[in-house]
Amino acid sequence: MDGKRMRSRVLAIFVSAVMMLFVTAKVANASIWQFICNASNGEACYADIESIEKKGDLISVWVRKDDKDIESITNESTKIASSKVLFSIKIAEKSYRILQGILYKKSGEVISSYNEATQWSKFVPDSVGYGIFEFVSEWEKSNRKHLNH
Repeated sequence: MDGKRMRSRVLAIFVSAVMMLFVTAKVANASIWQFICNASNGEACYADIESIEKKGDLISVWVRKDDKDIESITNESTKIASSKVLFSIKIAEKSYRILQGILYKKSGEVISSYNEATQWSKFVPDSVGYGIFEFVSEWEKSNRKHLNH
């Protein structure tokens, strides 16, 4: 094999290896979305269990909601297919605030995003939000031993 063909072949192997590493890294960093609850209209809500963090009395978690044909809050004619929201939760006070959010089209394209913390609010009983509160409360109870050591 001549030098030009050898370099071409080595380059092809190198590019293939880099692509494999990229794909493997993307899969390794994929979120693990655990089902939390359904809303009364059938919208499903999930928590990214890999994102849950406790700092003092605050627990943060990313929550994904798969929406059903609701109008975009950006007043566009585009429908929101799903949303991801970063919650900060105070278990003892049964309160939360939203730190960040992203709205997606069905294609996965971002419709809009925001990065401004809301005011603290109380969870409403028998709501999707309360389902999030219960999920995070159970997570905190089951991880309390590991978190305190």
